[in-house]
Amino acid sequence: MNLTPKSEELKVFISYAREDHEVAYKIYDDLKNRGLSPWIDKEHILPGVNWMQIISKSIKESNYFIALLSSNSVSKRGYVQKELKIALDLLDEFPPEDIFLIPVRIDECKPVHEKIQYLHWANLFPSYEEGINQILKVLLNDRKFFTYNQTKELILNQLPDPDDRYLEDDVIKHIFKLPHNLPTLINWVGRADEVQNLKAKIFNSDSQSIEITGGALGVIGSAGIGKTMLASKLLNELSKENTPFTISAWVSMRPDLGTNRPPNFHIVTDLILFTLSENTITKAATAKDDFHKKTERILSILKKKSCLIVFDNVESVLRTEKSYYAGYFEPEFNDYAH
Repeated sequence: MNLTPKSEELKVFISYAREDHEVAYKIYDDLKNRGLSPWIDKEHILPGVNWMQIISKSIKESNYFIALLSSNSVSKRGYVQKELKIALDLLDEFPPEDIFLIPVRIDECKPVHEKIQYLHWANLFPSYEEGINQILKVLLNDRKFFTYNQTKELILNQLPDPDDRYLEDDVIKHIFKLPHNLPTLINWVGRADEVQNLKAKIFNSDSQSIEITGGALGVIGSAGIGKTMLASKLLNELSKENTPFTISAWVSMRPDLGTNRPPNFHIVTDLILFTLSENTITKAATAKDDFHKKTERILSILKKKSCLIVFDNVESVLRTEKSYYAGYFEPEFNDYAH
């Protein structure tokens, strides 16, 4: 099914060695059949044009660059290396958590470029289907171009048998990802009105627009009434429905049982970064970051995709005394103010 993206077309440049043209064209056809706009030289370069300028321009205008890597291409001299160099130079302009260059291996080759060695590869061997689905997972979840419904429909149409559409719940879970540390619901009964009320305050189910005023919503109440379980139930419900969010993170601010202290800023921001980036950002990558840099990383992710972050027991880092400063961060947790 070819679905029209919600704004401009998502452009994907395919770079390959001539010896690998059959695989390149198979990828081209698969992406085009999914409603994407792949670019490959033989289909887009007309007779008489300056092909070097066209290729360079097309790479720079693309949203993604697929580098087909093989024993043929990694050691080959020629314009395929020039294309890769242009893409690698552009990669330096992207935030570390953004995806632009997607290395795709078609055999047991070893890329020679150091920058590529640090990127996670997609492999088209031993299974082409597993490899192409890894690529599509990146492209189809780009919410700058596809709405939730389009992403869902595109993924459902990849199912080999129409009868397999009973797997729809599993497909939706791949679109709206639940956090790994989400508290388990135990003996949940009733409270459906509360869940629906929260949903209505967060997003408009008809227009799929996010409705949270100021980007934040507080759930306030006495200790022990089930605020944590209510938030957990909300995320579980949203994972099964049509929502504008692509991923969620759960951040527990509860004091540690041993130290009786809540987590510090760096522990919390690392958890958010690792979760929202789906572990493409690692602890090693953030080891030298100060709170400004980590905040920038989080904001960069939030600008690219719609995320829902739950802060549980946030009062642990707030002042509670009856004074002008009640509700402000405790002095030792001032980093959170940024």
